[in-house]
Amino acid sequence: MAFSGSRFVAALGMSAAFFFVAAPFSLAAAPTASDPSVMTRLPPDVPVGLRVGMARPNGDPGLGNVGGSSRGGQAIVLVDGPGRPLFYATAGCDADCLTRWAPALAEADAVPTSQLTIVTNAAGQRQWAFHGQPLYTPINGPNFSTPLVLPEWDLLRPPPTLGVAVEDKGRDGMKLTILNPKTWMKMPYSIGVAEYRLAPGQVLAVGVTGSTPMGRPLYTYSGPAEQEQDLPAAFKPHYASAISLPVGDFSVRTRSDGSQQWVWKGAPLYTCDCDISLGDLNGAGLAAGIQPAVAFAYVNPKEVIVKKDPLSVGRMVEASTGRTLYYRDRLEDDYQPDHTRPMIGTQDARVGAMLGLAHCDAKCEKEWRPLFAPKDAKPQGYWTIYERPDGKRQWAYKNYALYTYLKEGPGRLDGNERYLVQFEDGTGASALPKEFGLGLNWRAVVP
Repeated sequence: MAFSGSRFVAALGMSAAFFFVAAPFSLAAAPTASDPSVMTRLPPDVPVGLRVGMARPNGDPGLGNVGGSSRGGQAIVLVDGPGRPLFYATAGCDADCLTRWAPALAEADAVPTSQLTIVTNAAGQRQWAFHGQPLYTPINGPNFSTPLVLPEWDLLRPPPTLGVAVEDKGRDGMKLTILNPKTWMKMPYSIGVAEYRLAPGQVLAVGVTGSTPMGRPLYTYSGPAEQEQDLPAAFKPHYASAISLPVGDFSVRTRSDGSQQWVWKGAPLYTCDCDISLGDLNGAGLAAGIQPAVAFAYVNPKEVIVKKDPLSVGRMVEASTGRTLYYRDRLEDDYQPDHTRPMIGTQDARVGAMLGLAHCDAKCEKEWRPLFAPKDAKPQGYWTIYERPDGKRQWAYKNYALYTYLKEGPGRLDGNERYLVQFEDGTGASALPKEFGLGLNWRAVVP
C-alpha cells in the first residue's frame, strides 16, 4: 500500500496520520546578485578535487573536539575525491614510510588555494600540501572508497551511531587534517571558530566551547569609516580587555568612547543581537559592509545559490531558476513535519550514499527535476557528482542527489516534506525496498 500527500495511513493494524499542507507560501522571489539575502561567494579554501567530511578520530581524545568545530565527538576533516581521509606529514616521509602512505596527488589542472598548496615531491609528482606540509592517504588502511562514511548530525540530537573511526596515533609522524582554523591560526583567547555552512565555511565566533560548538558568529565591517557609526544598533563591538595584545592577524583599536575593540585583518569585529538560535547567521547582508568573519571558506557550485530566509538558517536554491533545492530522505518513526521550516542537521551521508539515484525513477522525474552538473564539474567540499544511466551528471550534497520541484515557483517551499509511505498490506501489494525504511520524504536542502 502506498500513501502520499495528505492521505491517512492505516496498515497492518497500525494507524498513523500524516498531513501535507500545500498552501501557497512564498519566502522570496528569484534571487539576484543584488539580493541581500543571497550569501556572498568567497574564494574557496578547498581546492577542486578535494572534499570536506566528518570522522571520529581514534587515538587522541582531544581531536574529536578541537576548538569546538565538531559535534558529537566527530571532527571536520579533509578528504580526497574518492573519500579517503587525508593526513599531513609532520616529519617527512621516506622510502620506508611510502610503503604505508600514498602521496595525495594533484591533477594536472588543479589550482591551489591560500590554505592548500601544491608541492613537487622527490618523485617529481605534484602533491597536495596543507600549510606547506605534504598530504598522504594510508595504504591498506580502512576502506573509504565508497564514498567516505562521514555522518552528519542533529544540533540537538546526535545520531545513534558515530562516524568512522580514523586511526590517528602519530604513526610515522602523520596527523589527520582537521579543518579547524584555530589549530593553525594565532587567535585571542576569547575568539573561537565554528562551522557555519550558510557562510559557507568556518567562521570566527565567541562563546565556542565543547558543549556549545556553534557560539555566536562574528562579523567584519569593511565599509567607509564615516558610515561605521551608523550601523544598526543590533551590531555590538567585540570588545577587547584593557590588557589585550595583538596576536597573529588580530589587533586592538581604541574606539571614540575609549573602549577597546578586536580587529581582524584590518576590519573591526562585531556580534549581532539578531543571532538568537544555534546556527543563526542573520547579520550577513543586514548592513552595508558587514560580512561573516570567514576564516576558512567552503565552496558551492555556480549552479547553486545559498539564500537566507526568515524561517530557517538558510537554504539552497538553483541559481538559474530560483527554485528551492530538495533531497529525498528516509522517514523516521517520530515523523513530525514542519512544511514551512526546513529541518536542520538531518542529512546523514551514509543514507545519501545508500539511496543514490534509486529513489527517483523516470516517472518521479516528471515532477522532480535533477540538478545537473556540467561535464567538467568535479567534486569539491561537501559536493559530489553521480553519473546517471542516461549519461548526464547530477550534483549531490553530502551524497544526497539534488532536485527541484517543477510544480513550484521561485522562493517557494511547496515541495518540502512531501512524502511517500508504503507498507506490505498482507494482500500481496509490494512494499518499498527495505533500505527505504518506513518510506521517503522530500526535504529542502539546508546548508
